[in-house]
Amino acid sequence: MPCRVKSVVFAFALTFMLVASGNAWAHRPYFTQIEPIVLPNGQPGEMRLMYGNSIFSADPARILVLDRDRRLLASSYQSISMNLLCDGERRS
Repeated sequence: MPCRVKSVVFAFALTFMLVASGNAWAHRPYFTQIEPIVLPNGQPGEMRLMYGNSIFSADPARILVLDRDRRLLASSYQSISMNLLCDGERRS
């Protein structure tokens, strides 16, 4: 193998190793849909779709139920696809 080809292969391998060993381009969890609801005790609250981080597929989602002080009351399991639909009264 000529010296020039070996140099190009080495430079490519070195560049690939440096790029592959860096940190993943991760992001913080984020909310996409926030719906106001009335909790069973009559107090206002909200439901939110929270998306996590996935590098090789869609970001997993979960539903969070929060009280009026934004304290977590309940959460669902993670899923790849999820929608929030509330009836007219928006009761949980």
